[in-house]
Amino acid sequence: MKYKLLIFDLDGTLIDSIEDLTDSLNKALLKCRLRAFSVDDTKKMIGKGIIKFLEQALGAQYSKEVFDNVHEYFLDYYQDNLSNKTKCYPGICEMLGKINGSRNLAIFTNKSTRFIEPILKHLGLDRYFHTYLGGDNPHGKKPSASGVVELMNRFETTNEETLIIGDMPVDIQTGKAAGVTSCAVLWGYGQKDDLCKTFPEYVINSPDEIFDIL
Repeated sequence: MKYKLLIFDLDGTLIDSIEDLTDSLNKALLKCRLRAFSVDDTKKMIGKGIIKFLEQALGAQYSKEVFDNVHEYFLDYYQDNLSNKTKCYPGICEMLGKINGSRNLAIFTNKSTRFIEPILKHLGLDRYFHTYLGGDNPHGKKPSASGVVELMNRFETTNEETLIIGDMPVDIQTGKAAGVTSCAVLWGYGQKDDLCKTFPEYVINSPDEIFDIL
């Protein structure tokens, strides 16, 4: 068996959460009388954690007071509206069902930890993932290698036995930093040109193509 540990990103890789994220962002911004964003705009800002996400959204309107207010409103609204429109990408559950039991599965995401478990349970992904690290974990968020190293230690796997899968350049950068093989997926929020510039070992267009790697 080539890869014994598969580390997946969450948003844009396993799940399409962009509409719920956009709705929550816009609720927070409008409450502060700031302009709303489109789904396409939101796609360009996610991937590096909530702080960077909101800082980009505020742009020139940033101040600590405004940020703190938007941050609080966003967290409160998103907590209650995590899965209104969020869904698994086509083919994800089928892929995981085939892999489950044959390899160790984990999630490493820059999403806040408090949101991960409720979403996994709502979508039925908790049957596949019992181990996950959020962006506020003590080992650091992506692109730091520390989270990947922690997961390898938990599952007692080597660099050569570990594969990280994600839709954004930060996922591939994390894999490079940790010295593990990386796989870019093209069904998520990242752009192909940007992903290819990070030189992933593999690029796949659909979930079932992962079996060509495994």
